[in-house]
Amino acid sequence: MRILLLFTLLLTACTQDEKTSKKLLYFDLLSVINKQIGLLNQEKPMFIKSYAIGVQKEIVQTTEIDWSKELALFQEVDINKQSYKNSYMVTQSDNGELIYSLKKEEELPVKWLKIKSNAKGIELEANVLVDNYLYTSGKEISLNIEGNKLQNYAIKGWQKLFIGNKKMYEIQGKLVQK
Repeated sequence: MRILLLFTLLLTACTQDEKTSKKLLYFDLLSVINKQIGLLNQEKPMFIKSYAIGVQKEIVQTTEIDWSKELALFQEVDINKQSYKNSYMVTQSDNGELIYSLKKEEELPVKWLKIKSNAKGIELEANVLVDNYLYTSGKEISLNIEGNKLQNYAIKGWQKLFIGNKKMYEIQGKLVQK
């Protein structure tokens, strides 16, 4: 019994050390998006959303949005994954924008990520390309947070199955100001 208790304490201590010692190599995008998801699910602000698939377009104004699903793609462009370590070149522009560019020898879906963070808020842009046996898809996404509140976001992309035509789509969301 003592051995089991000692083993459990040792395992717990090691797990906590790993979590606290994990230093992020790139901008902590996942924390920013998760914080927005929590705030938006709590506050339920009014958003105008537009969807376009091909020539069909729909516009809705709603407070009923599952923000975990709505912002999932933004979580997916987080490049602080162990398998992405040292895969990006980091540059900073004169205006403070961080640009993460995928190195030429790497083959990862996030091709580039641009983040401008200042006292006003955060602007994000990313380009994602997935190419496999079943389909090829490309997306350009953007998001703007001002005053710690999501103001707007956009996803513009295309998908081509190995058979069939390329399908274009666009999703936009904008906070309705009170």
